[in-house]
Amino acid sequence: MRFVRGGELFMHLRQVTRFPEERARFYTIQVAMALGHLHSKHIIYRDLKPENILMDEDGYICLTDFGLAKVLEGNQQAYSFCGTPDYLAPEILVERGHSFPVDWWALGILTYEMIVGFPPFYTGTQNNTKMYELIKKKAVYFPDEQRHNIAMSENCKNFITRVSAPIITTQLVLSVASGEKPGQQIGNTRWTRGGACSPLARGVGPRKDLGEARRGPGETPAVERHLRREPVRLDLHARRRAGVSYPGRKDAHDPE
Repeated sequence: MRFVRGGELFMHLRQVTRFPEERARFYTIQVAMALGHLHSKHIIYRDLKPENILMDEDGYICLTDFGLAKVLEGNQQAYSFCGTPDYLAPEILVERGHSFPVDWWALGILTYEMIVGFPPFYTGTQNNTKMYELIKKKAVYFPDEQRHNIAMSENCKNFITRVSAPIITTQLVLSVASGEKPGQQIGNTRWTRGGACSPLARGVGPRKDLGEARRGPGETPAVERHLRREPVRLDLHARRRAGVSYPGRKDAHDPE
């Protein structure tokens, strides 16, 4: 792997707590392109998070750490309970088999975290069981722009809602079966067709938007509380989130 001198997206996000929507969209589109390429090669990624995204000196990203990736042929399903808790899709939690849509779910969670400052189902505790229940049962909670001073366009909310809904599984399976390229439906939204696509297509990096930052090596009361408490983001990232597997289940480094 080539040297990527800009460091982790995790590091840049931690420095500023949250990104403006336009900057988050720029990264989201690039990640969508990367996931679409992997899916076209029949590879499911399963560990998308800021810690696994590196940035080059021009502000472009690349995915790293393929320890949980797996090749899926045809209609094959994966069954390992693996990934990073905040980013696990409902299909993984119910353990009835999952496929490429779990990566698009994670993309919605990543987009939300970049703009809001923490994942939508974060509970503020180490109780992953409670978070898993929220992921399976609750819709994504969006902050109020006036109360929380976090701006998020309706197109952005619609994008996150679209990819972070269980029905996306059926939609994407049908789209692939009908001959569409993997991820085509994800890229074909008003938000992802917006201004960030133009500089990306032209090969122009976000130098001006990033400034010096580019240089360097469900609805729950808990979410509402954290939206009012700025330091929470720093507490959350005092530790790195690791991909996990659980005793009695398939090993995370030998995923099925």
